[in-house]
Amino acid sequence: MRISVTLSHGHIGHERSSTPIAQRVVAAVAELVRKPIHFYRSRAELNRLGQLSDHELNDIGLMRSDIVAVSALPLGIDPTAALASMVEDRHKWRRGL
Repeated sequence: MRISVTLSHGHIGHERSSTPIAQRVVAAVAELVRKPIHFYRSRAELNRLGQLSDHELNDIGLMRSDIVAVSALPLGIDPTAALASMVEDRHKWRRGL
């Protein structure tokens, strides 16, 4: 049960979460199912990127060393999100931002 505290006109009030327990349980189970699927897809995408040539990687703003670096990240970190961040940072740097 989640309880939030609100302050309104100097008075403190308590609100109970209106989400039924069953909905929260279903959401938690869905998240448990979603995470391994997302992990598998992200690692599969990383493997596909690793099969590209250096020229193809350069075309999408990546370097081979980027692939190697994100493959060493802990399992809980999305390698595709890390790569996207690297590309964005590289573009900003090249534009002088």
